[in-house]
Parts: sequence; C-alpha cells; structure tokens
Amino acid sequence: MDQFKRSRRLWATGLLGSSLILGPLWMAVGTPRADENSNSTERAAPAIAAAARGTVDVEGGLYRITAVRDGIVAEVRAIEGAYVRKGDLLAVLDRRQEESTVRIAEQELSQAEDRHKLLELKGRNLSKTYERMRRAAETNSAATTVTIAQERLEMAKREISLREIRAPADGVVVRQAVKAGEAVSTQMMSEMFVLLPDGAKIVRADIPEEYLDLVGPGMSVEIVPEGRAAQTVSGRISRVSKVLTHVKSTENSGERSDMRTANCIITVARDAPLAIGQRVVVRVLK
Repeated sequence: MDQFKRSRRLWATGLLGSSLILGPLWMAVGTPRADENSNSTERAAPAIAAAARGTVDVEGGLYRITAVRDGIVAEVRAIEGAYVRKGDLLAVLDRRQEESTVRIAEQELSQAEDRHKLLELKGRNLSKTYERMRRAAETNSAATTVTIAQERLEMAKREISLREIRAPADGVVVRQAVKAGEAVSTQMMSEMFVLLPDGAKIVRADIPEEYLDLVGPGMSVEIVPEGRAAQTVSGRISRVSKVLTHVKSTENSGERSDMRTANCIITVARDAPLAIGQRVVVRVLK
C-alpha cells in the first residue's frame, strides 16, 4: 500500500515538472508576439491618403428626355428595359395638324414652280426688249416665291420631326414616364423617358479641400459600397476639378456648410458590381 502511494506521488511530481518546463516553451514558440501582430496588420492594410463619399454614375450622366413641343402623346414605341440605338423612335406626339400644313406647303410650292416655268417659257418667245425685261422681272419674282414656298415646306416638315421623340444615344430605357393619350408640356419640362447610355462607369467623389494636395490623376482607389464593408472595387482617378464647391447640408438640402470640396472623377471597370446612383465610400491609396 505504501509503495502504491509512493508511486502515485512520484507520477504527480513528474507531471507537474513537465508542465513547468513545457508551458513556457509553448508560450515562447506557439504564441505570436504583439509586435509581430501589429507588423502583419500594417503590411496587410494599404496606406490611405484620403477618403471621401461618392456616387456611382455613367460618363456624361443619364439622359432625361423631354418634349420640345406641347402636345398629346399619340404613340409610345419604347418601354422600360428596352435597348435602343441612337435615332430610334421612342414616342410620337399627335401631328395631324402639322401633316396638313406640309400638304398645303407642298401644293403652294407646286403652284409657284409651275408659274415660274410658265413665265420663263413666255420670256423666251418675246421679241421686244421692253417686254422681255418686264417678263424677266416677273420671272425673278416667281423664283423668289418658289424659294419661299420651299422654306415653308421645310419648316412644316421640321415641325413634324420635332414631334418624334428619338433616342439621343445607344442605351437602355430605365424609365418610361408617359402613356398614349397623355399631354406633355415644354413649360412644365415634362420628362418622358430616362435613358442609361452605353458609356464608361464612373464614381463622382467630393474630395475635401484639405486633402487636395494628396490626391491626383492616376492614383489608385478602393471603392466600398455603403453597408457592404466586405465588398471592395478597384478604380483609378481620372481627373480632379480645379473648382471648389460648398457641401450641402445633409439635414437641410437648402443649406450649405462651410466645408469646400472638389469633384473627383474615378473610372471603374464596366462590369463592376456597382449600380448607377449607388452611394459609396472612396479610399485613395498612397
């Protein structure tokens, strides 16, 4: 019995000694030092020269298409989501009155041309000098009448074309704001369509005045969508405005704060996972 107790005591003593020896060794080898953690963090995180808030946009901005003549929408050819080419017909305003004006102008031009040709023919058959001079004056007057009739016809055709709403560029119709039968007004700036053109995707950021010396074209940036800190998109500064503007207050859009910023344009890949109008945070890398 005494021998059993003695062996248990020796076993416990050996275990305690092993713990006292191996414990510090594990702490020294297996646990990273604090300065090593800080150094690795510094190596992983890129140096940031400046930061600013921005908005995703397309080069040149969206096209907000309005009517250039008052009228009633007769037909809508394009719907939301449709891809259109430059010059494609989006909608047509009622143009029956303008078409009647064109037909009248065509008849007036035809009559003026016929009279002009008749006077020219009579002038060739006259023998007396006085009569030829008088006919020549009448012929010139008729030629002027023909020119005026041609101009009136062109004006009438132009009025028809102004009632045809066409796409100003290749792109996607992201909003259709009118239906057939609705009235549009030039004074009210009635918005008929919003077109997202085929263009380079950009980010417009407002760089604070104090960081302008640290920011310039060609610098790389990280773009982080608001609310998605884990998602980053790479970009490059294209240009920085030379004009400073006051920042509007976020609480009251009519108020301006004392902070001044410069508009900065950042180019990103066309297929970047950013939506037009999305708010982002821009980090300019050193």
